[in-house]
Formats: sequence, structure tokens, C-alpha cells
Amino acid sequence: MSFSPFSAVGVGANSSAGGRFSFNNWPIGATDGSDVFTGVINLNKYYELTITPMEVNSLILPEFPLPCNVREPV
Repeated sequence: MSFSPFSAVGVGANSSAGGRFSFNNWPIGATDGSDVFTGVINLNKYYELTITPMEVNSLILPEFPLPCNVREPV
């Protein structure tokens, strides 16, 4: 199995924080610790990763959790 580099599409060209995968220019979702989201999804801004199984194997991903921290822009 091989993994492509993890990339951010439609946001800043470089990580906005040292030592972590953090990018600017995301639209505001929920604010102030709320779980109520406003606005619409921008389908032109996303994180991307390609997982390629070996030819003789198959890959089943019933669940693929990605731990993340979401913070309001500073």
C-alpha cells in the first residue's frame, strides 16, 4: 500500500504553523466553541490524500477517522 503526500487544496500554499499541518483561508464554520455551523461548504477547499493498495490486494475502509483540532482563525 502506498500513500500520497497529504495536501491542502484551495487554501494557503504553506502551513501557517511550524511542525503541523495548518493552513489559512478556510471559511468560518462554527465559532466560540459552538457546534452550530453556518454558511455553505466550499467544495474548492479541502485536504487530499490518495491511498493506493497493491495490485493483488483490496482495501476496505469502513471507517477512516482523522484526528484534528479545529480552531477559530486568529
